Amino acid sequence: MQPENDPPTPIMDNITLPQDMLVVVVIRQYFGMLRAEKGHKPDASPLELELLLIVKFIVASDGNPVELLRNIGIILVGDKIVINCGLLKDTLLSSRSRINNTLNKLKWDIIPMGNNDKWTLLKPLLDRSDVRNWSIRQIPAQTQLYRYIQENPQVLFSDGQPGFNNEQIALAIDSINNITIPTDGTQPGGLAEAHVMQEVIQKDND
Repeated sequence: MQPENDPPTPIMDNITLPQDMLVVVVIRQYFGMLRAEKGHKPDASPLELELLLIVKFIVASDGNPVELLRNIGIILVGDKIVINCGLLKDTLLSSRSRINNTLNKLKWDIIPMGNNDKWTLLKPLLDRSDVRNWSIRQIPAQTQLYRYIQENPQVLFSDGQPGFNNEQIALAIDSINNITIPTDGTQPGGLAEAHVMQEVIQKDND
């Protein structure tokens, strides 16, 4: 019998999941145990470090990192992050308000862009009906995430991604990277996967 104080062991035996779903399951399991351990206190685990941990795990996993991140609610383009709070809150076992309020407080400023323009830039990855659920923010240059994605460009939505329209992607990257924030105040699993997650966490703690 499992000791009462031990976290529940994920039941993954005899379950076959697609790689992208398995990665999401493992990440959610980790954050579920983290929330239980921290008593679900919103500030117990800094959001910036949670995002960094997700990206590090995706880098260490198999599969297309851009696709895996999109399924979680994140698209990285240059020095911008495109976020779907509805997806991301489920992954982090958090809330929309916590994500948005924390990013605003940390000055991850929203890039002002209409839904039509966002869809034009990101349609290799997003359906037109879904684009309204995504917002574009500037990643501050002093953050760990900013430095990490510069060192691991495979997580970036780029014109080298297979399966996407390269011409559209090149336009998206060029357009988003040339966006400037206004200064006038206007608003702009398997055991293998679990093992990889544990390695990422350990490296992050070292």
